[in-house]
Amino acid sequence: MHLVFPDNIAPTDLDATRLADIIRRNTLKIESRLNDALGWYSGNAQIVPGSFHIIAIEVLNHSGYRMSYEYRWQVFNACLDIDATEVSTESVTVSVSHEGITLDFIAAPRPSPGDEL
Repeated sequence: MHLVFPDNIAPTDLDATRLADIIRRNTLKIESRLNDALGWYSGNAQIVPGSFHIIAIEVLNHSGYRMSYEYRWQVFNACLDIDATEVSTESVTVSVSHEGITLDFIAAPRPSPGDEL
């Protein structure tokens, strides 16, 4: 599952600090993608708005990085008596090209009823 931020930046003109600034400007897009990914847990699970936080960005090579991040998410379902807030810490590969910045999230599709059998 890829998320691309179009940007006219050369990979050689970028460092971890500048990359973090660009990613922070796109937090709403990231939170939206994380909300979609929470479907594996519950259709009622939602990221807590504004909770996305970059922990660290490490350089892998001249155009590749690994970003560690955390976010809070909550799930509420009165019928099942669930009201919980959790903190998830994850990492994602970030690649930089002339087309922009790509975050390569691990796909977490929503389970189907067949998965329960």
